[in-house]
Amino acid sequence: MKELKKYLALLLICVVHVLISVDLICYAQDKNEEKTQTHKLFFVGSWNEERAREIITDICKGWIFNDIQKDYTIKESLSFHKNGIQKRFVQISRNGESCHFCPGLIGAVIFSENNNHWNVEFEDETFAKFGCYGVPPEGKLIKIGSGRYGLLFQWARYAQGGGGYVHYVALIDLGDKRYKLILREEIYQKEVTQKPVIPKVESVSTVKSDFYDIKINTKIYQFKVGKYKVFNK
Repeated sequence: MKELKKYLALLLICVVHVLISVDLICYAQDKNEEKTQTHKLFFVGSWNEERAREIITDICKGWIFNDIQKDYTIKESLSFHKNGIQKRFVQISRNGESCHFCPGLIGAVIFSENNNHWNVEFEDETFAKFGCYGVPPEGKLIKIGSGRYGLLFQWARYAQGGGGYVHYVALIDLGDKRYKLILREEIYQKEVTQKPVIPKVESVSTVKSDFYDIKINTKIYQFKVGKYKVFNK
């Protein structure tokens, strides 16, 4: 009986010791991860594409990828200004299912420069779902106002039943903290050609509003009530 009590007491001490050790190890790991994560969210000096890609790769490791979308591509960064602050938008592209209407996935990481420090101020693995056949288009910058920039995406697919293409134009406001979609348009090309003729999208400076007008081919779009709409003369 004495030996049994001794054994139980020894077992209890071992269990308590193990639990304390596990707690300390987990706590140490958590604190270490916090330090590592904080360290990885910025770099010092002028813009460094290689350093930024290292940070983005670490961020992407924490994103949830399914079997189809596990592979991603870090696109070249786009430089813009917001409220006089220098920023960089980096697109992360992932292919989706290869069906007629299936979009690709677009993730985003935005850096902001402050006192020679480049900090990650925004990251979103599902920033946008654009494209077809599971392939995301590549964004480009367009000036949509005085000191205001938009992120423009364009892509095309065959029209159902043949006989031309359907073109898509999407514009995201980089000046809005929520990065809202402010224009989405479908343009039909009836002529059958070997390749789709990409619609010409350009901004038209105006003093009437904080936002420039947007011209797509011959149509003029004006910014009203939070979105661009066709302006009918």
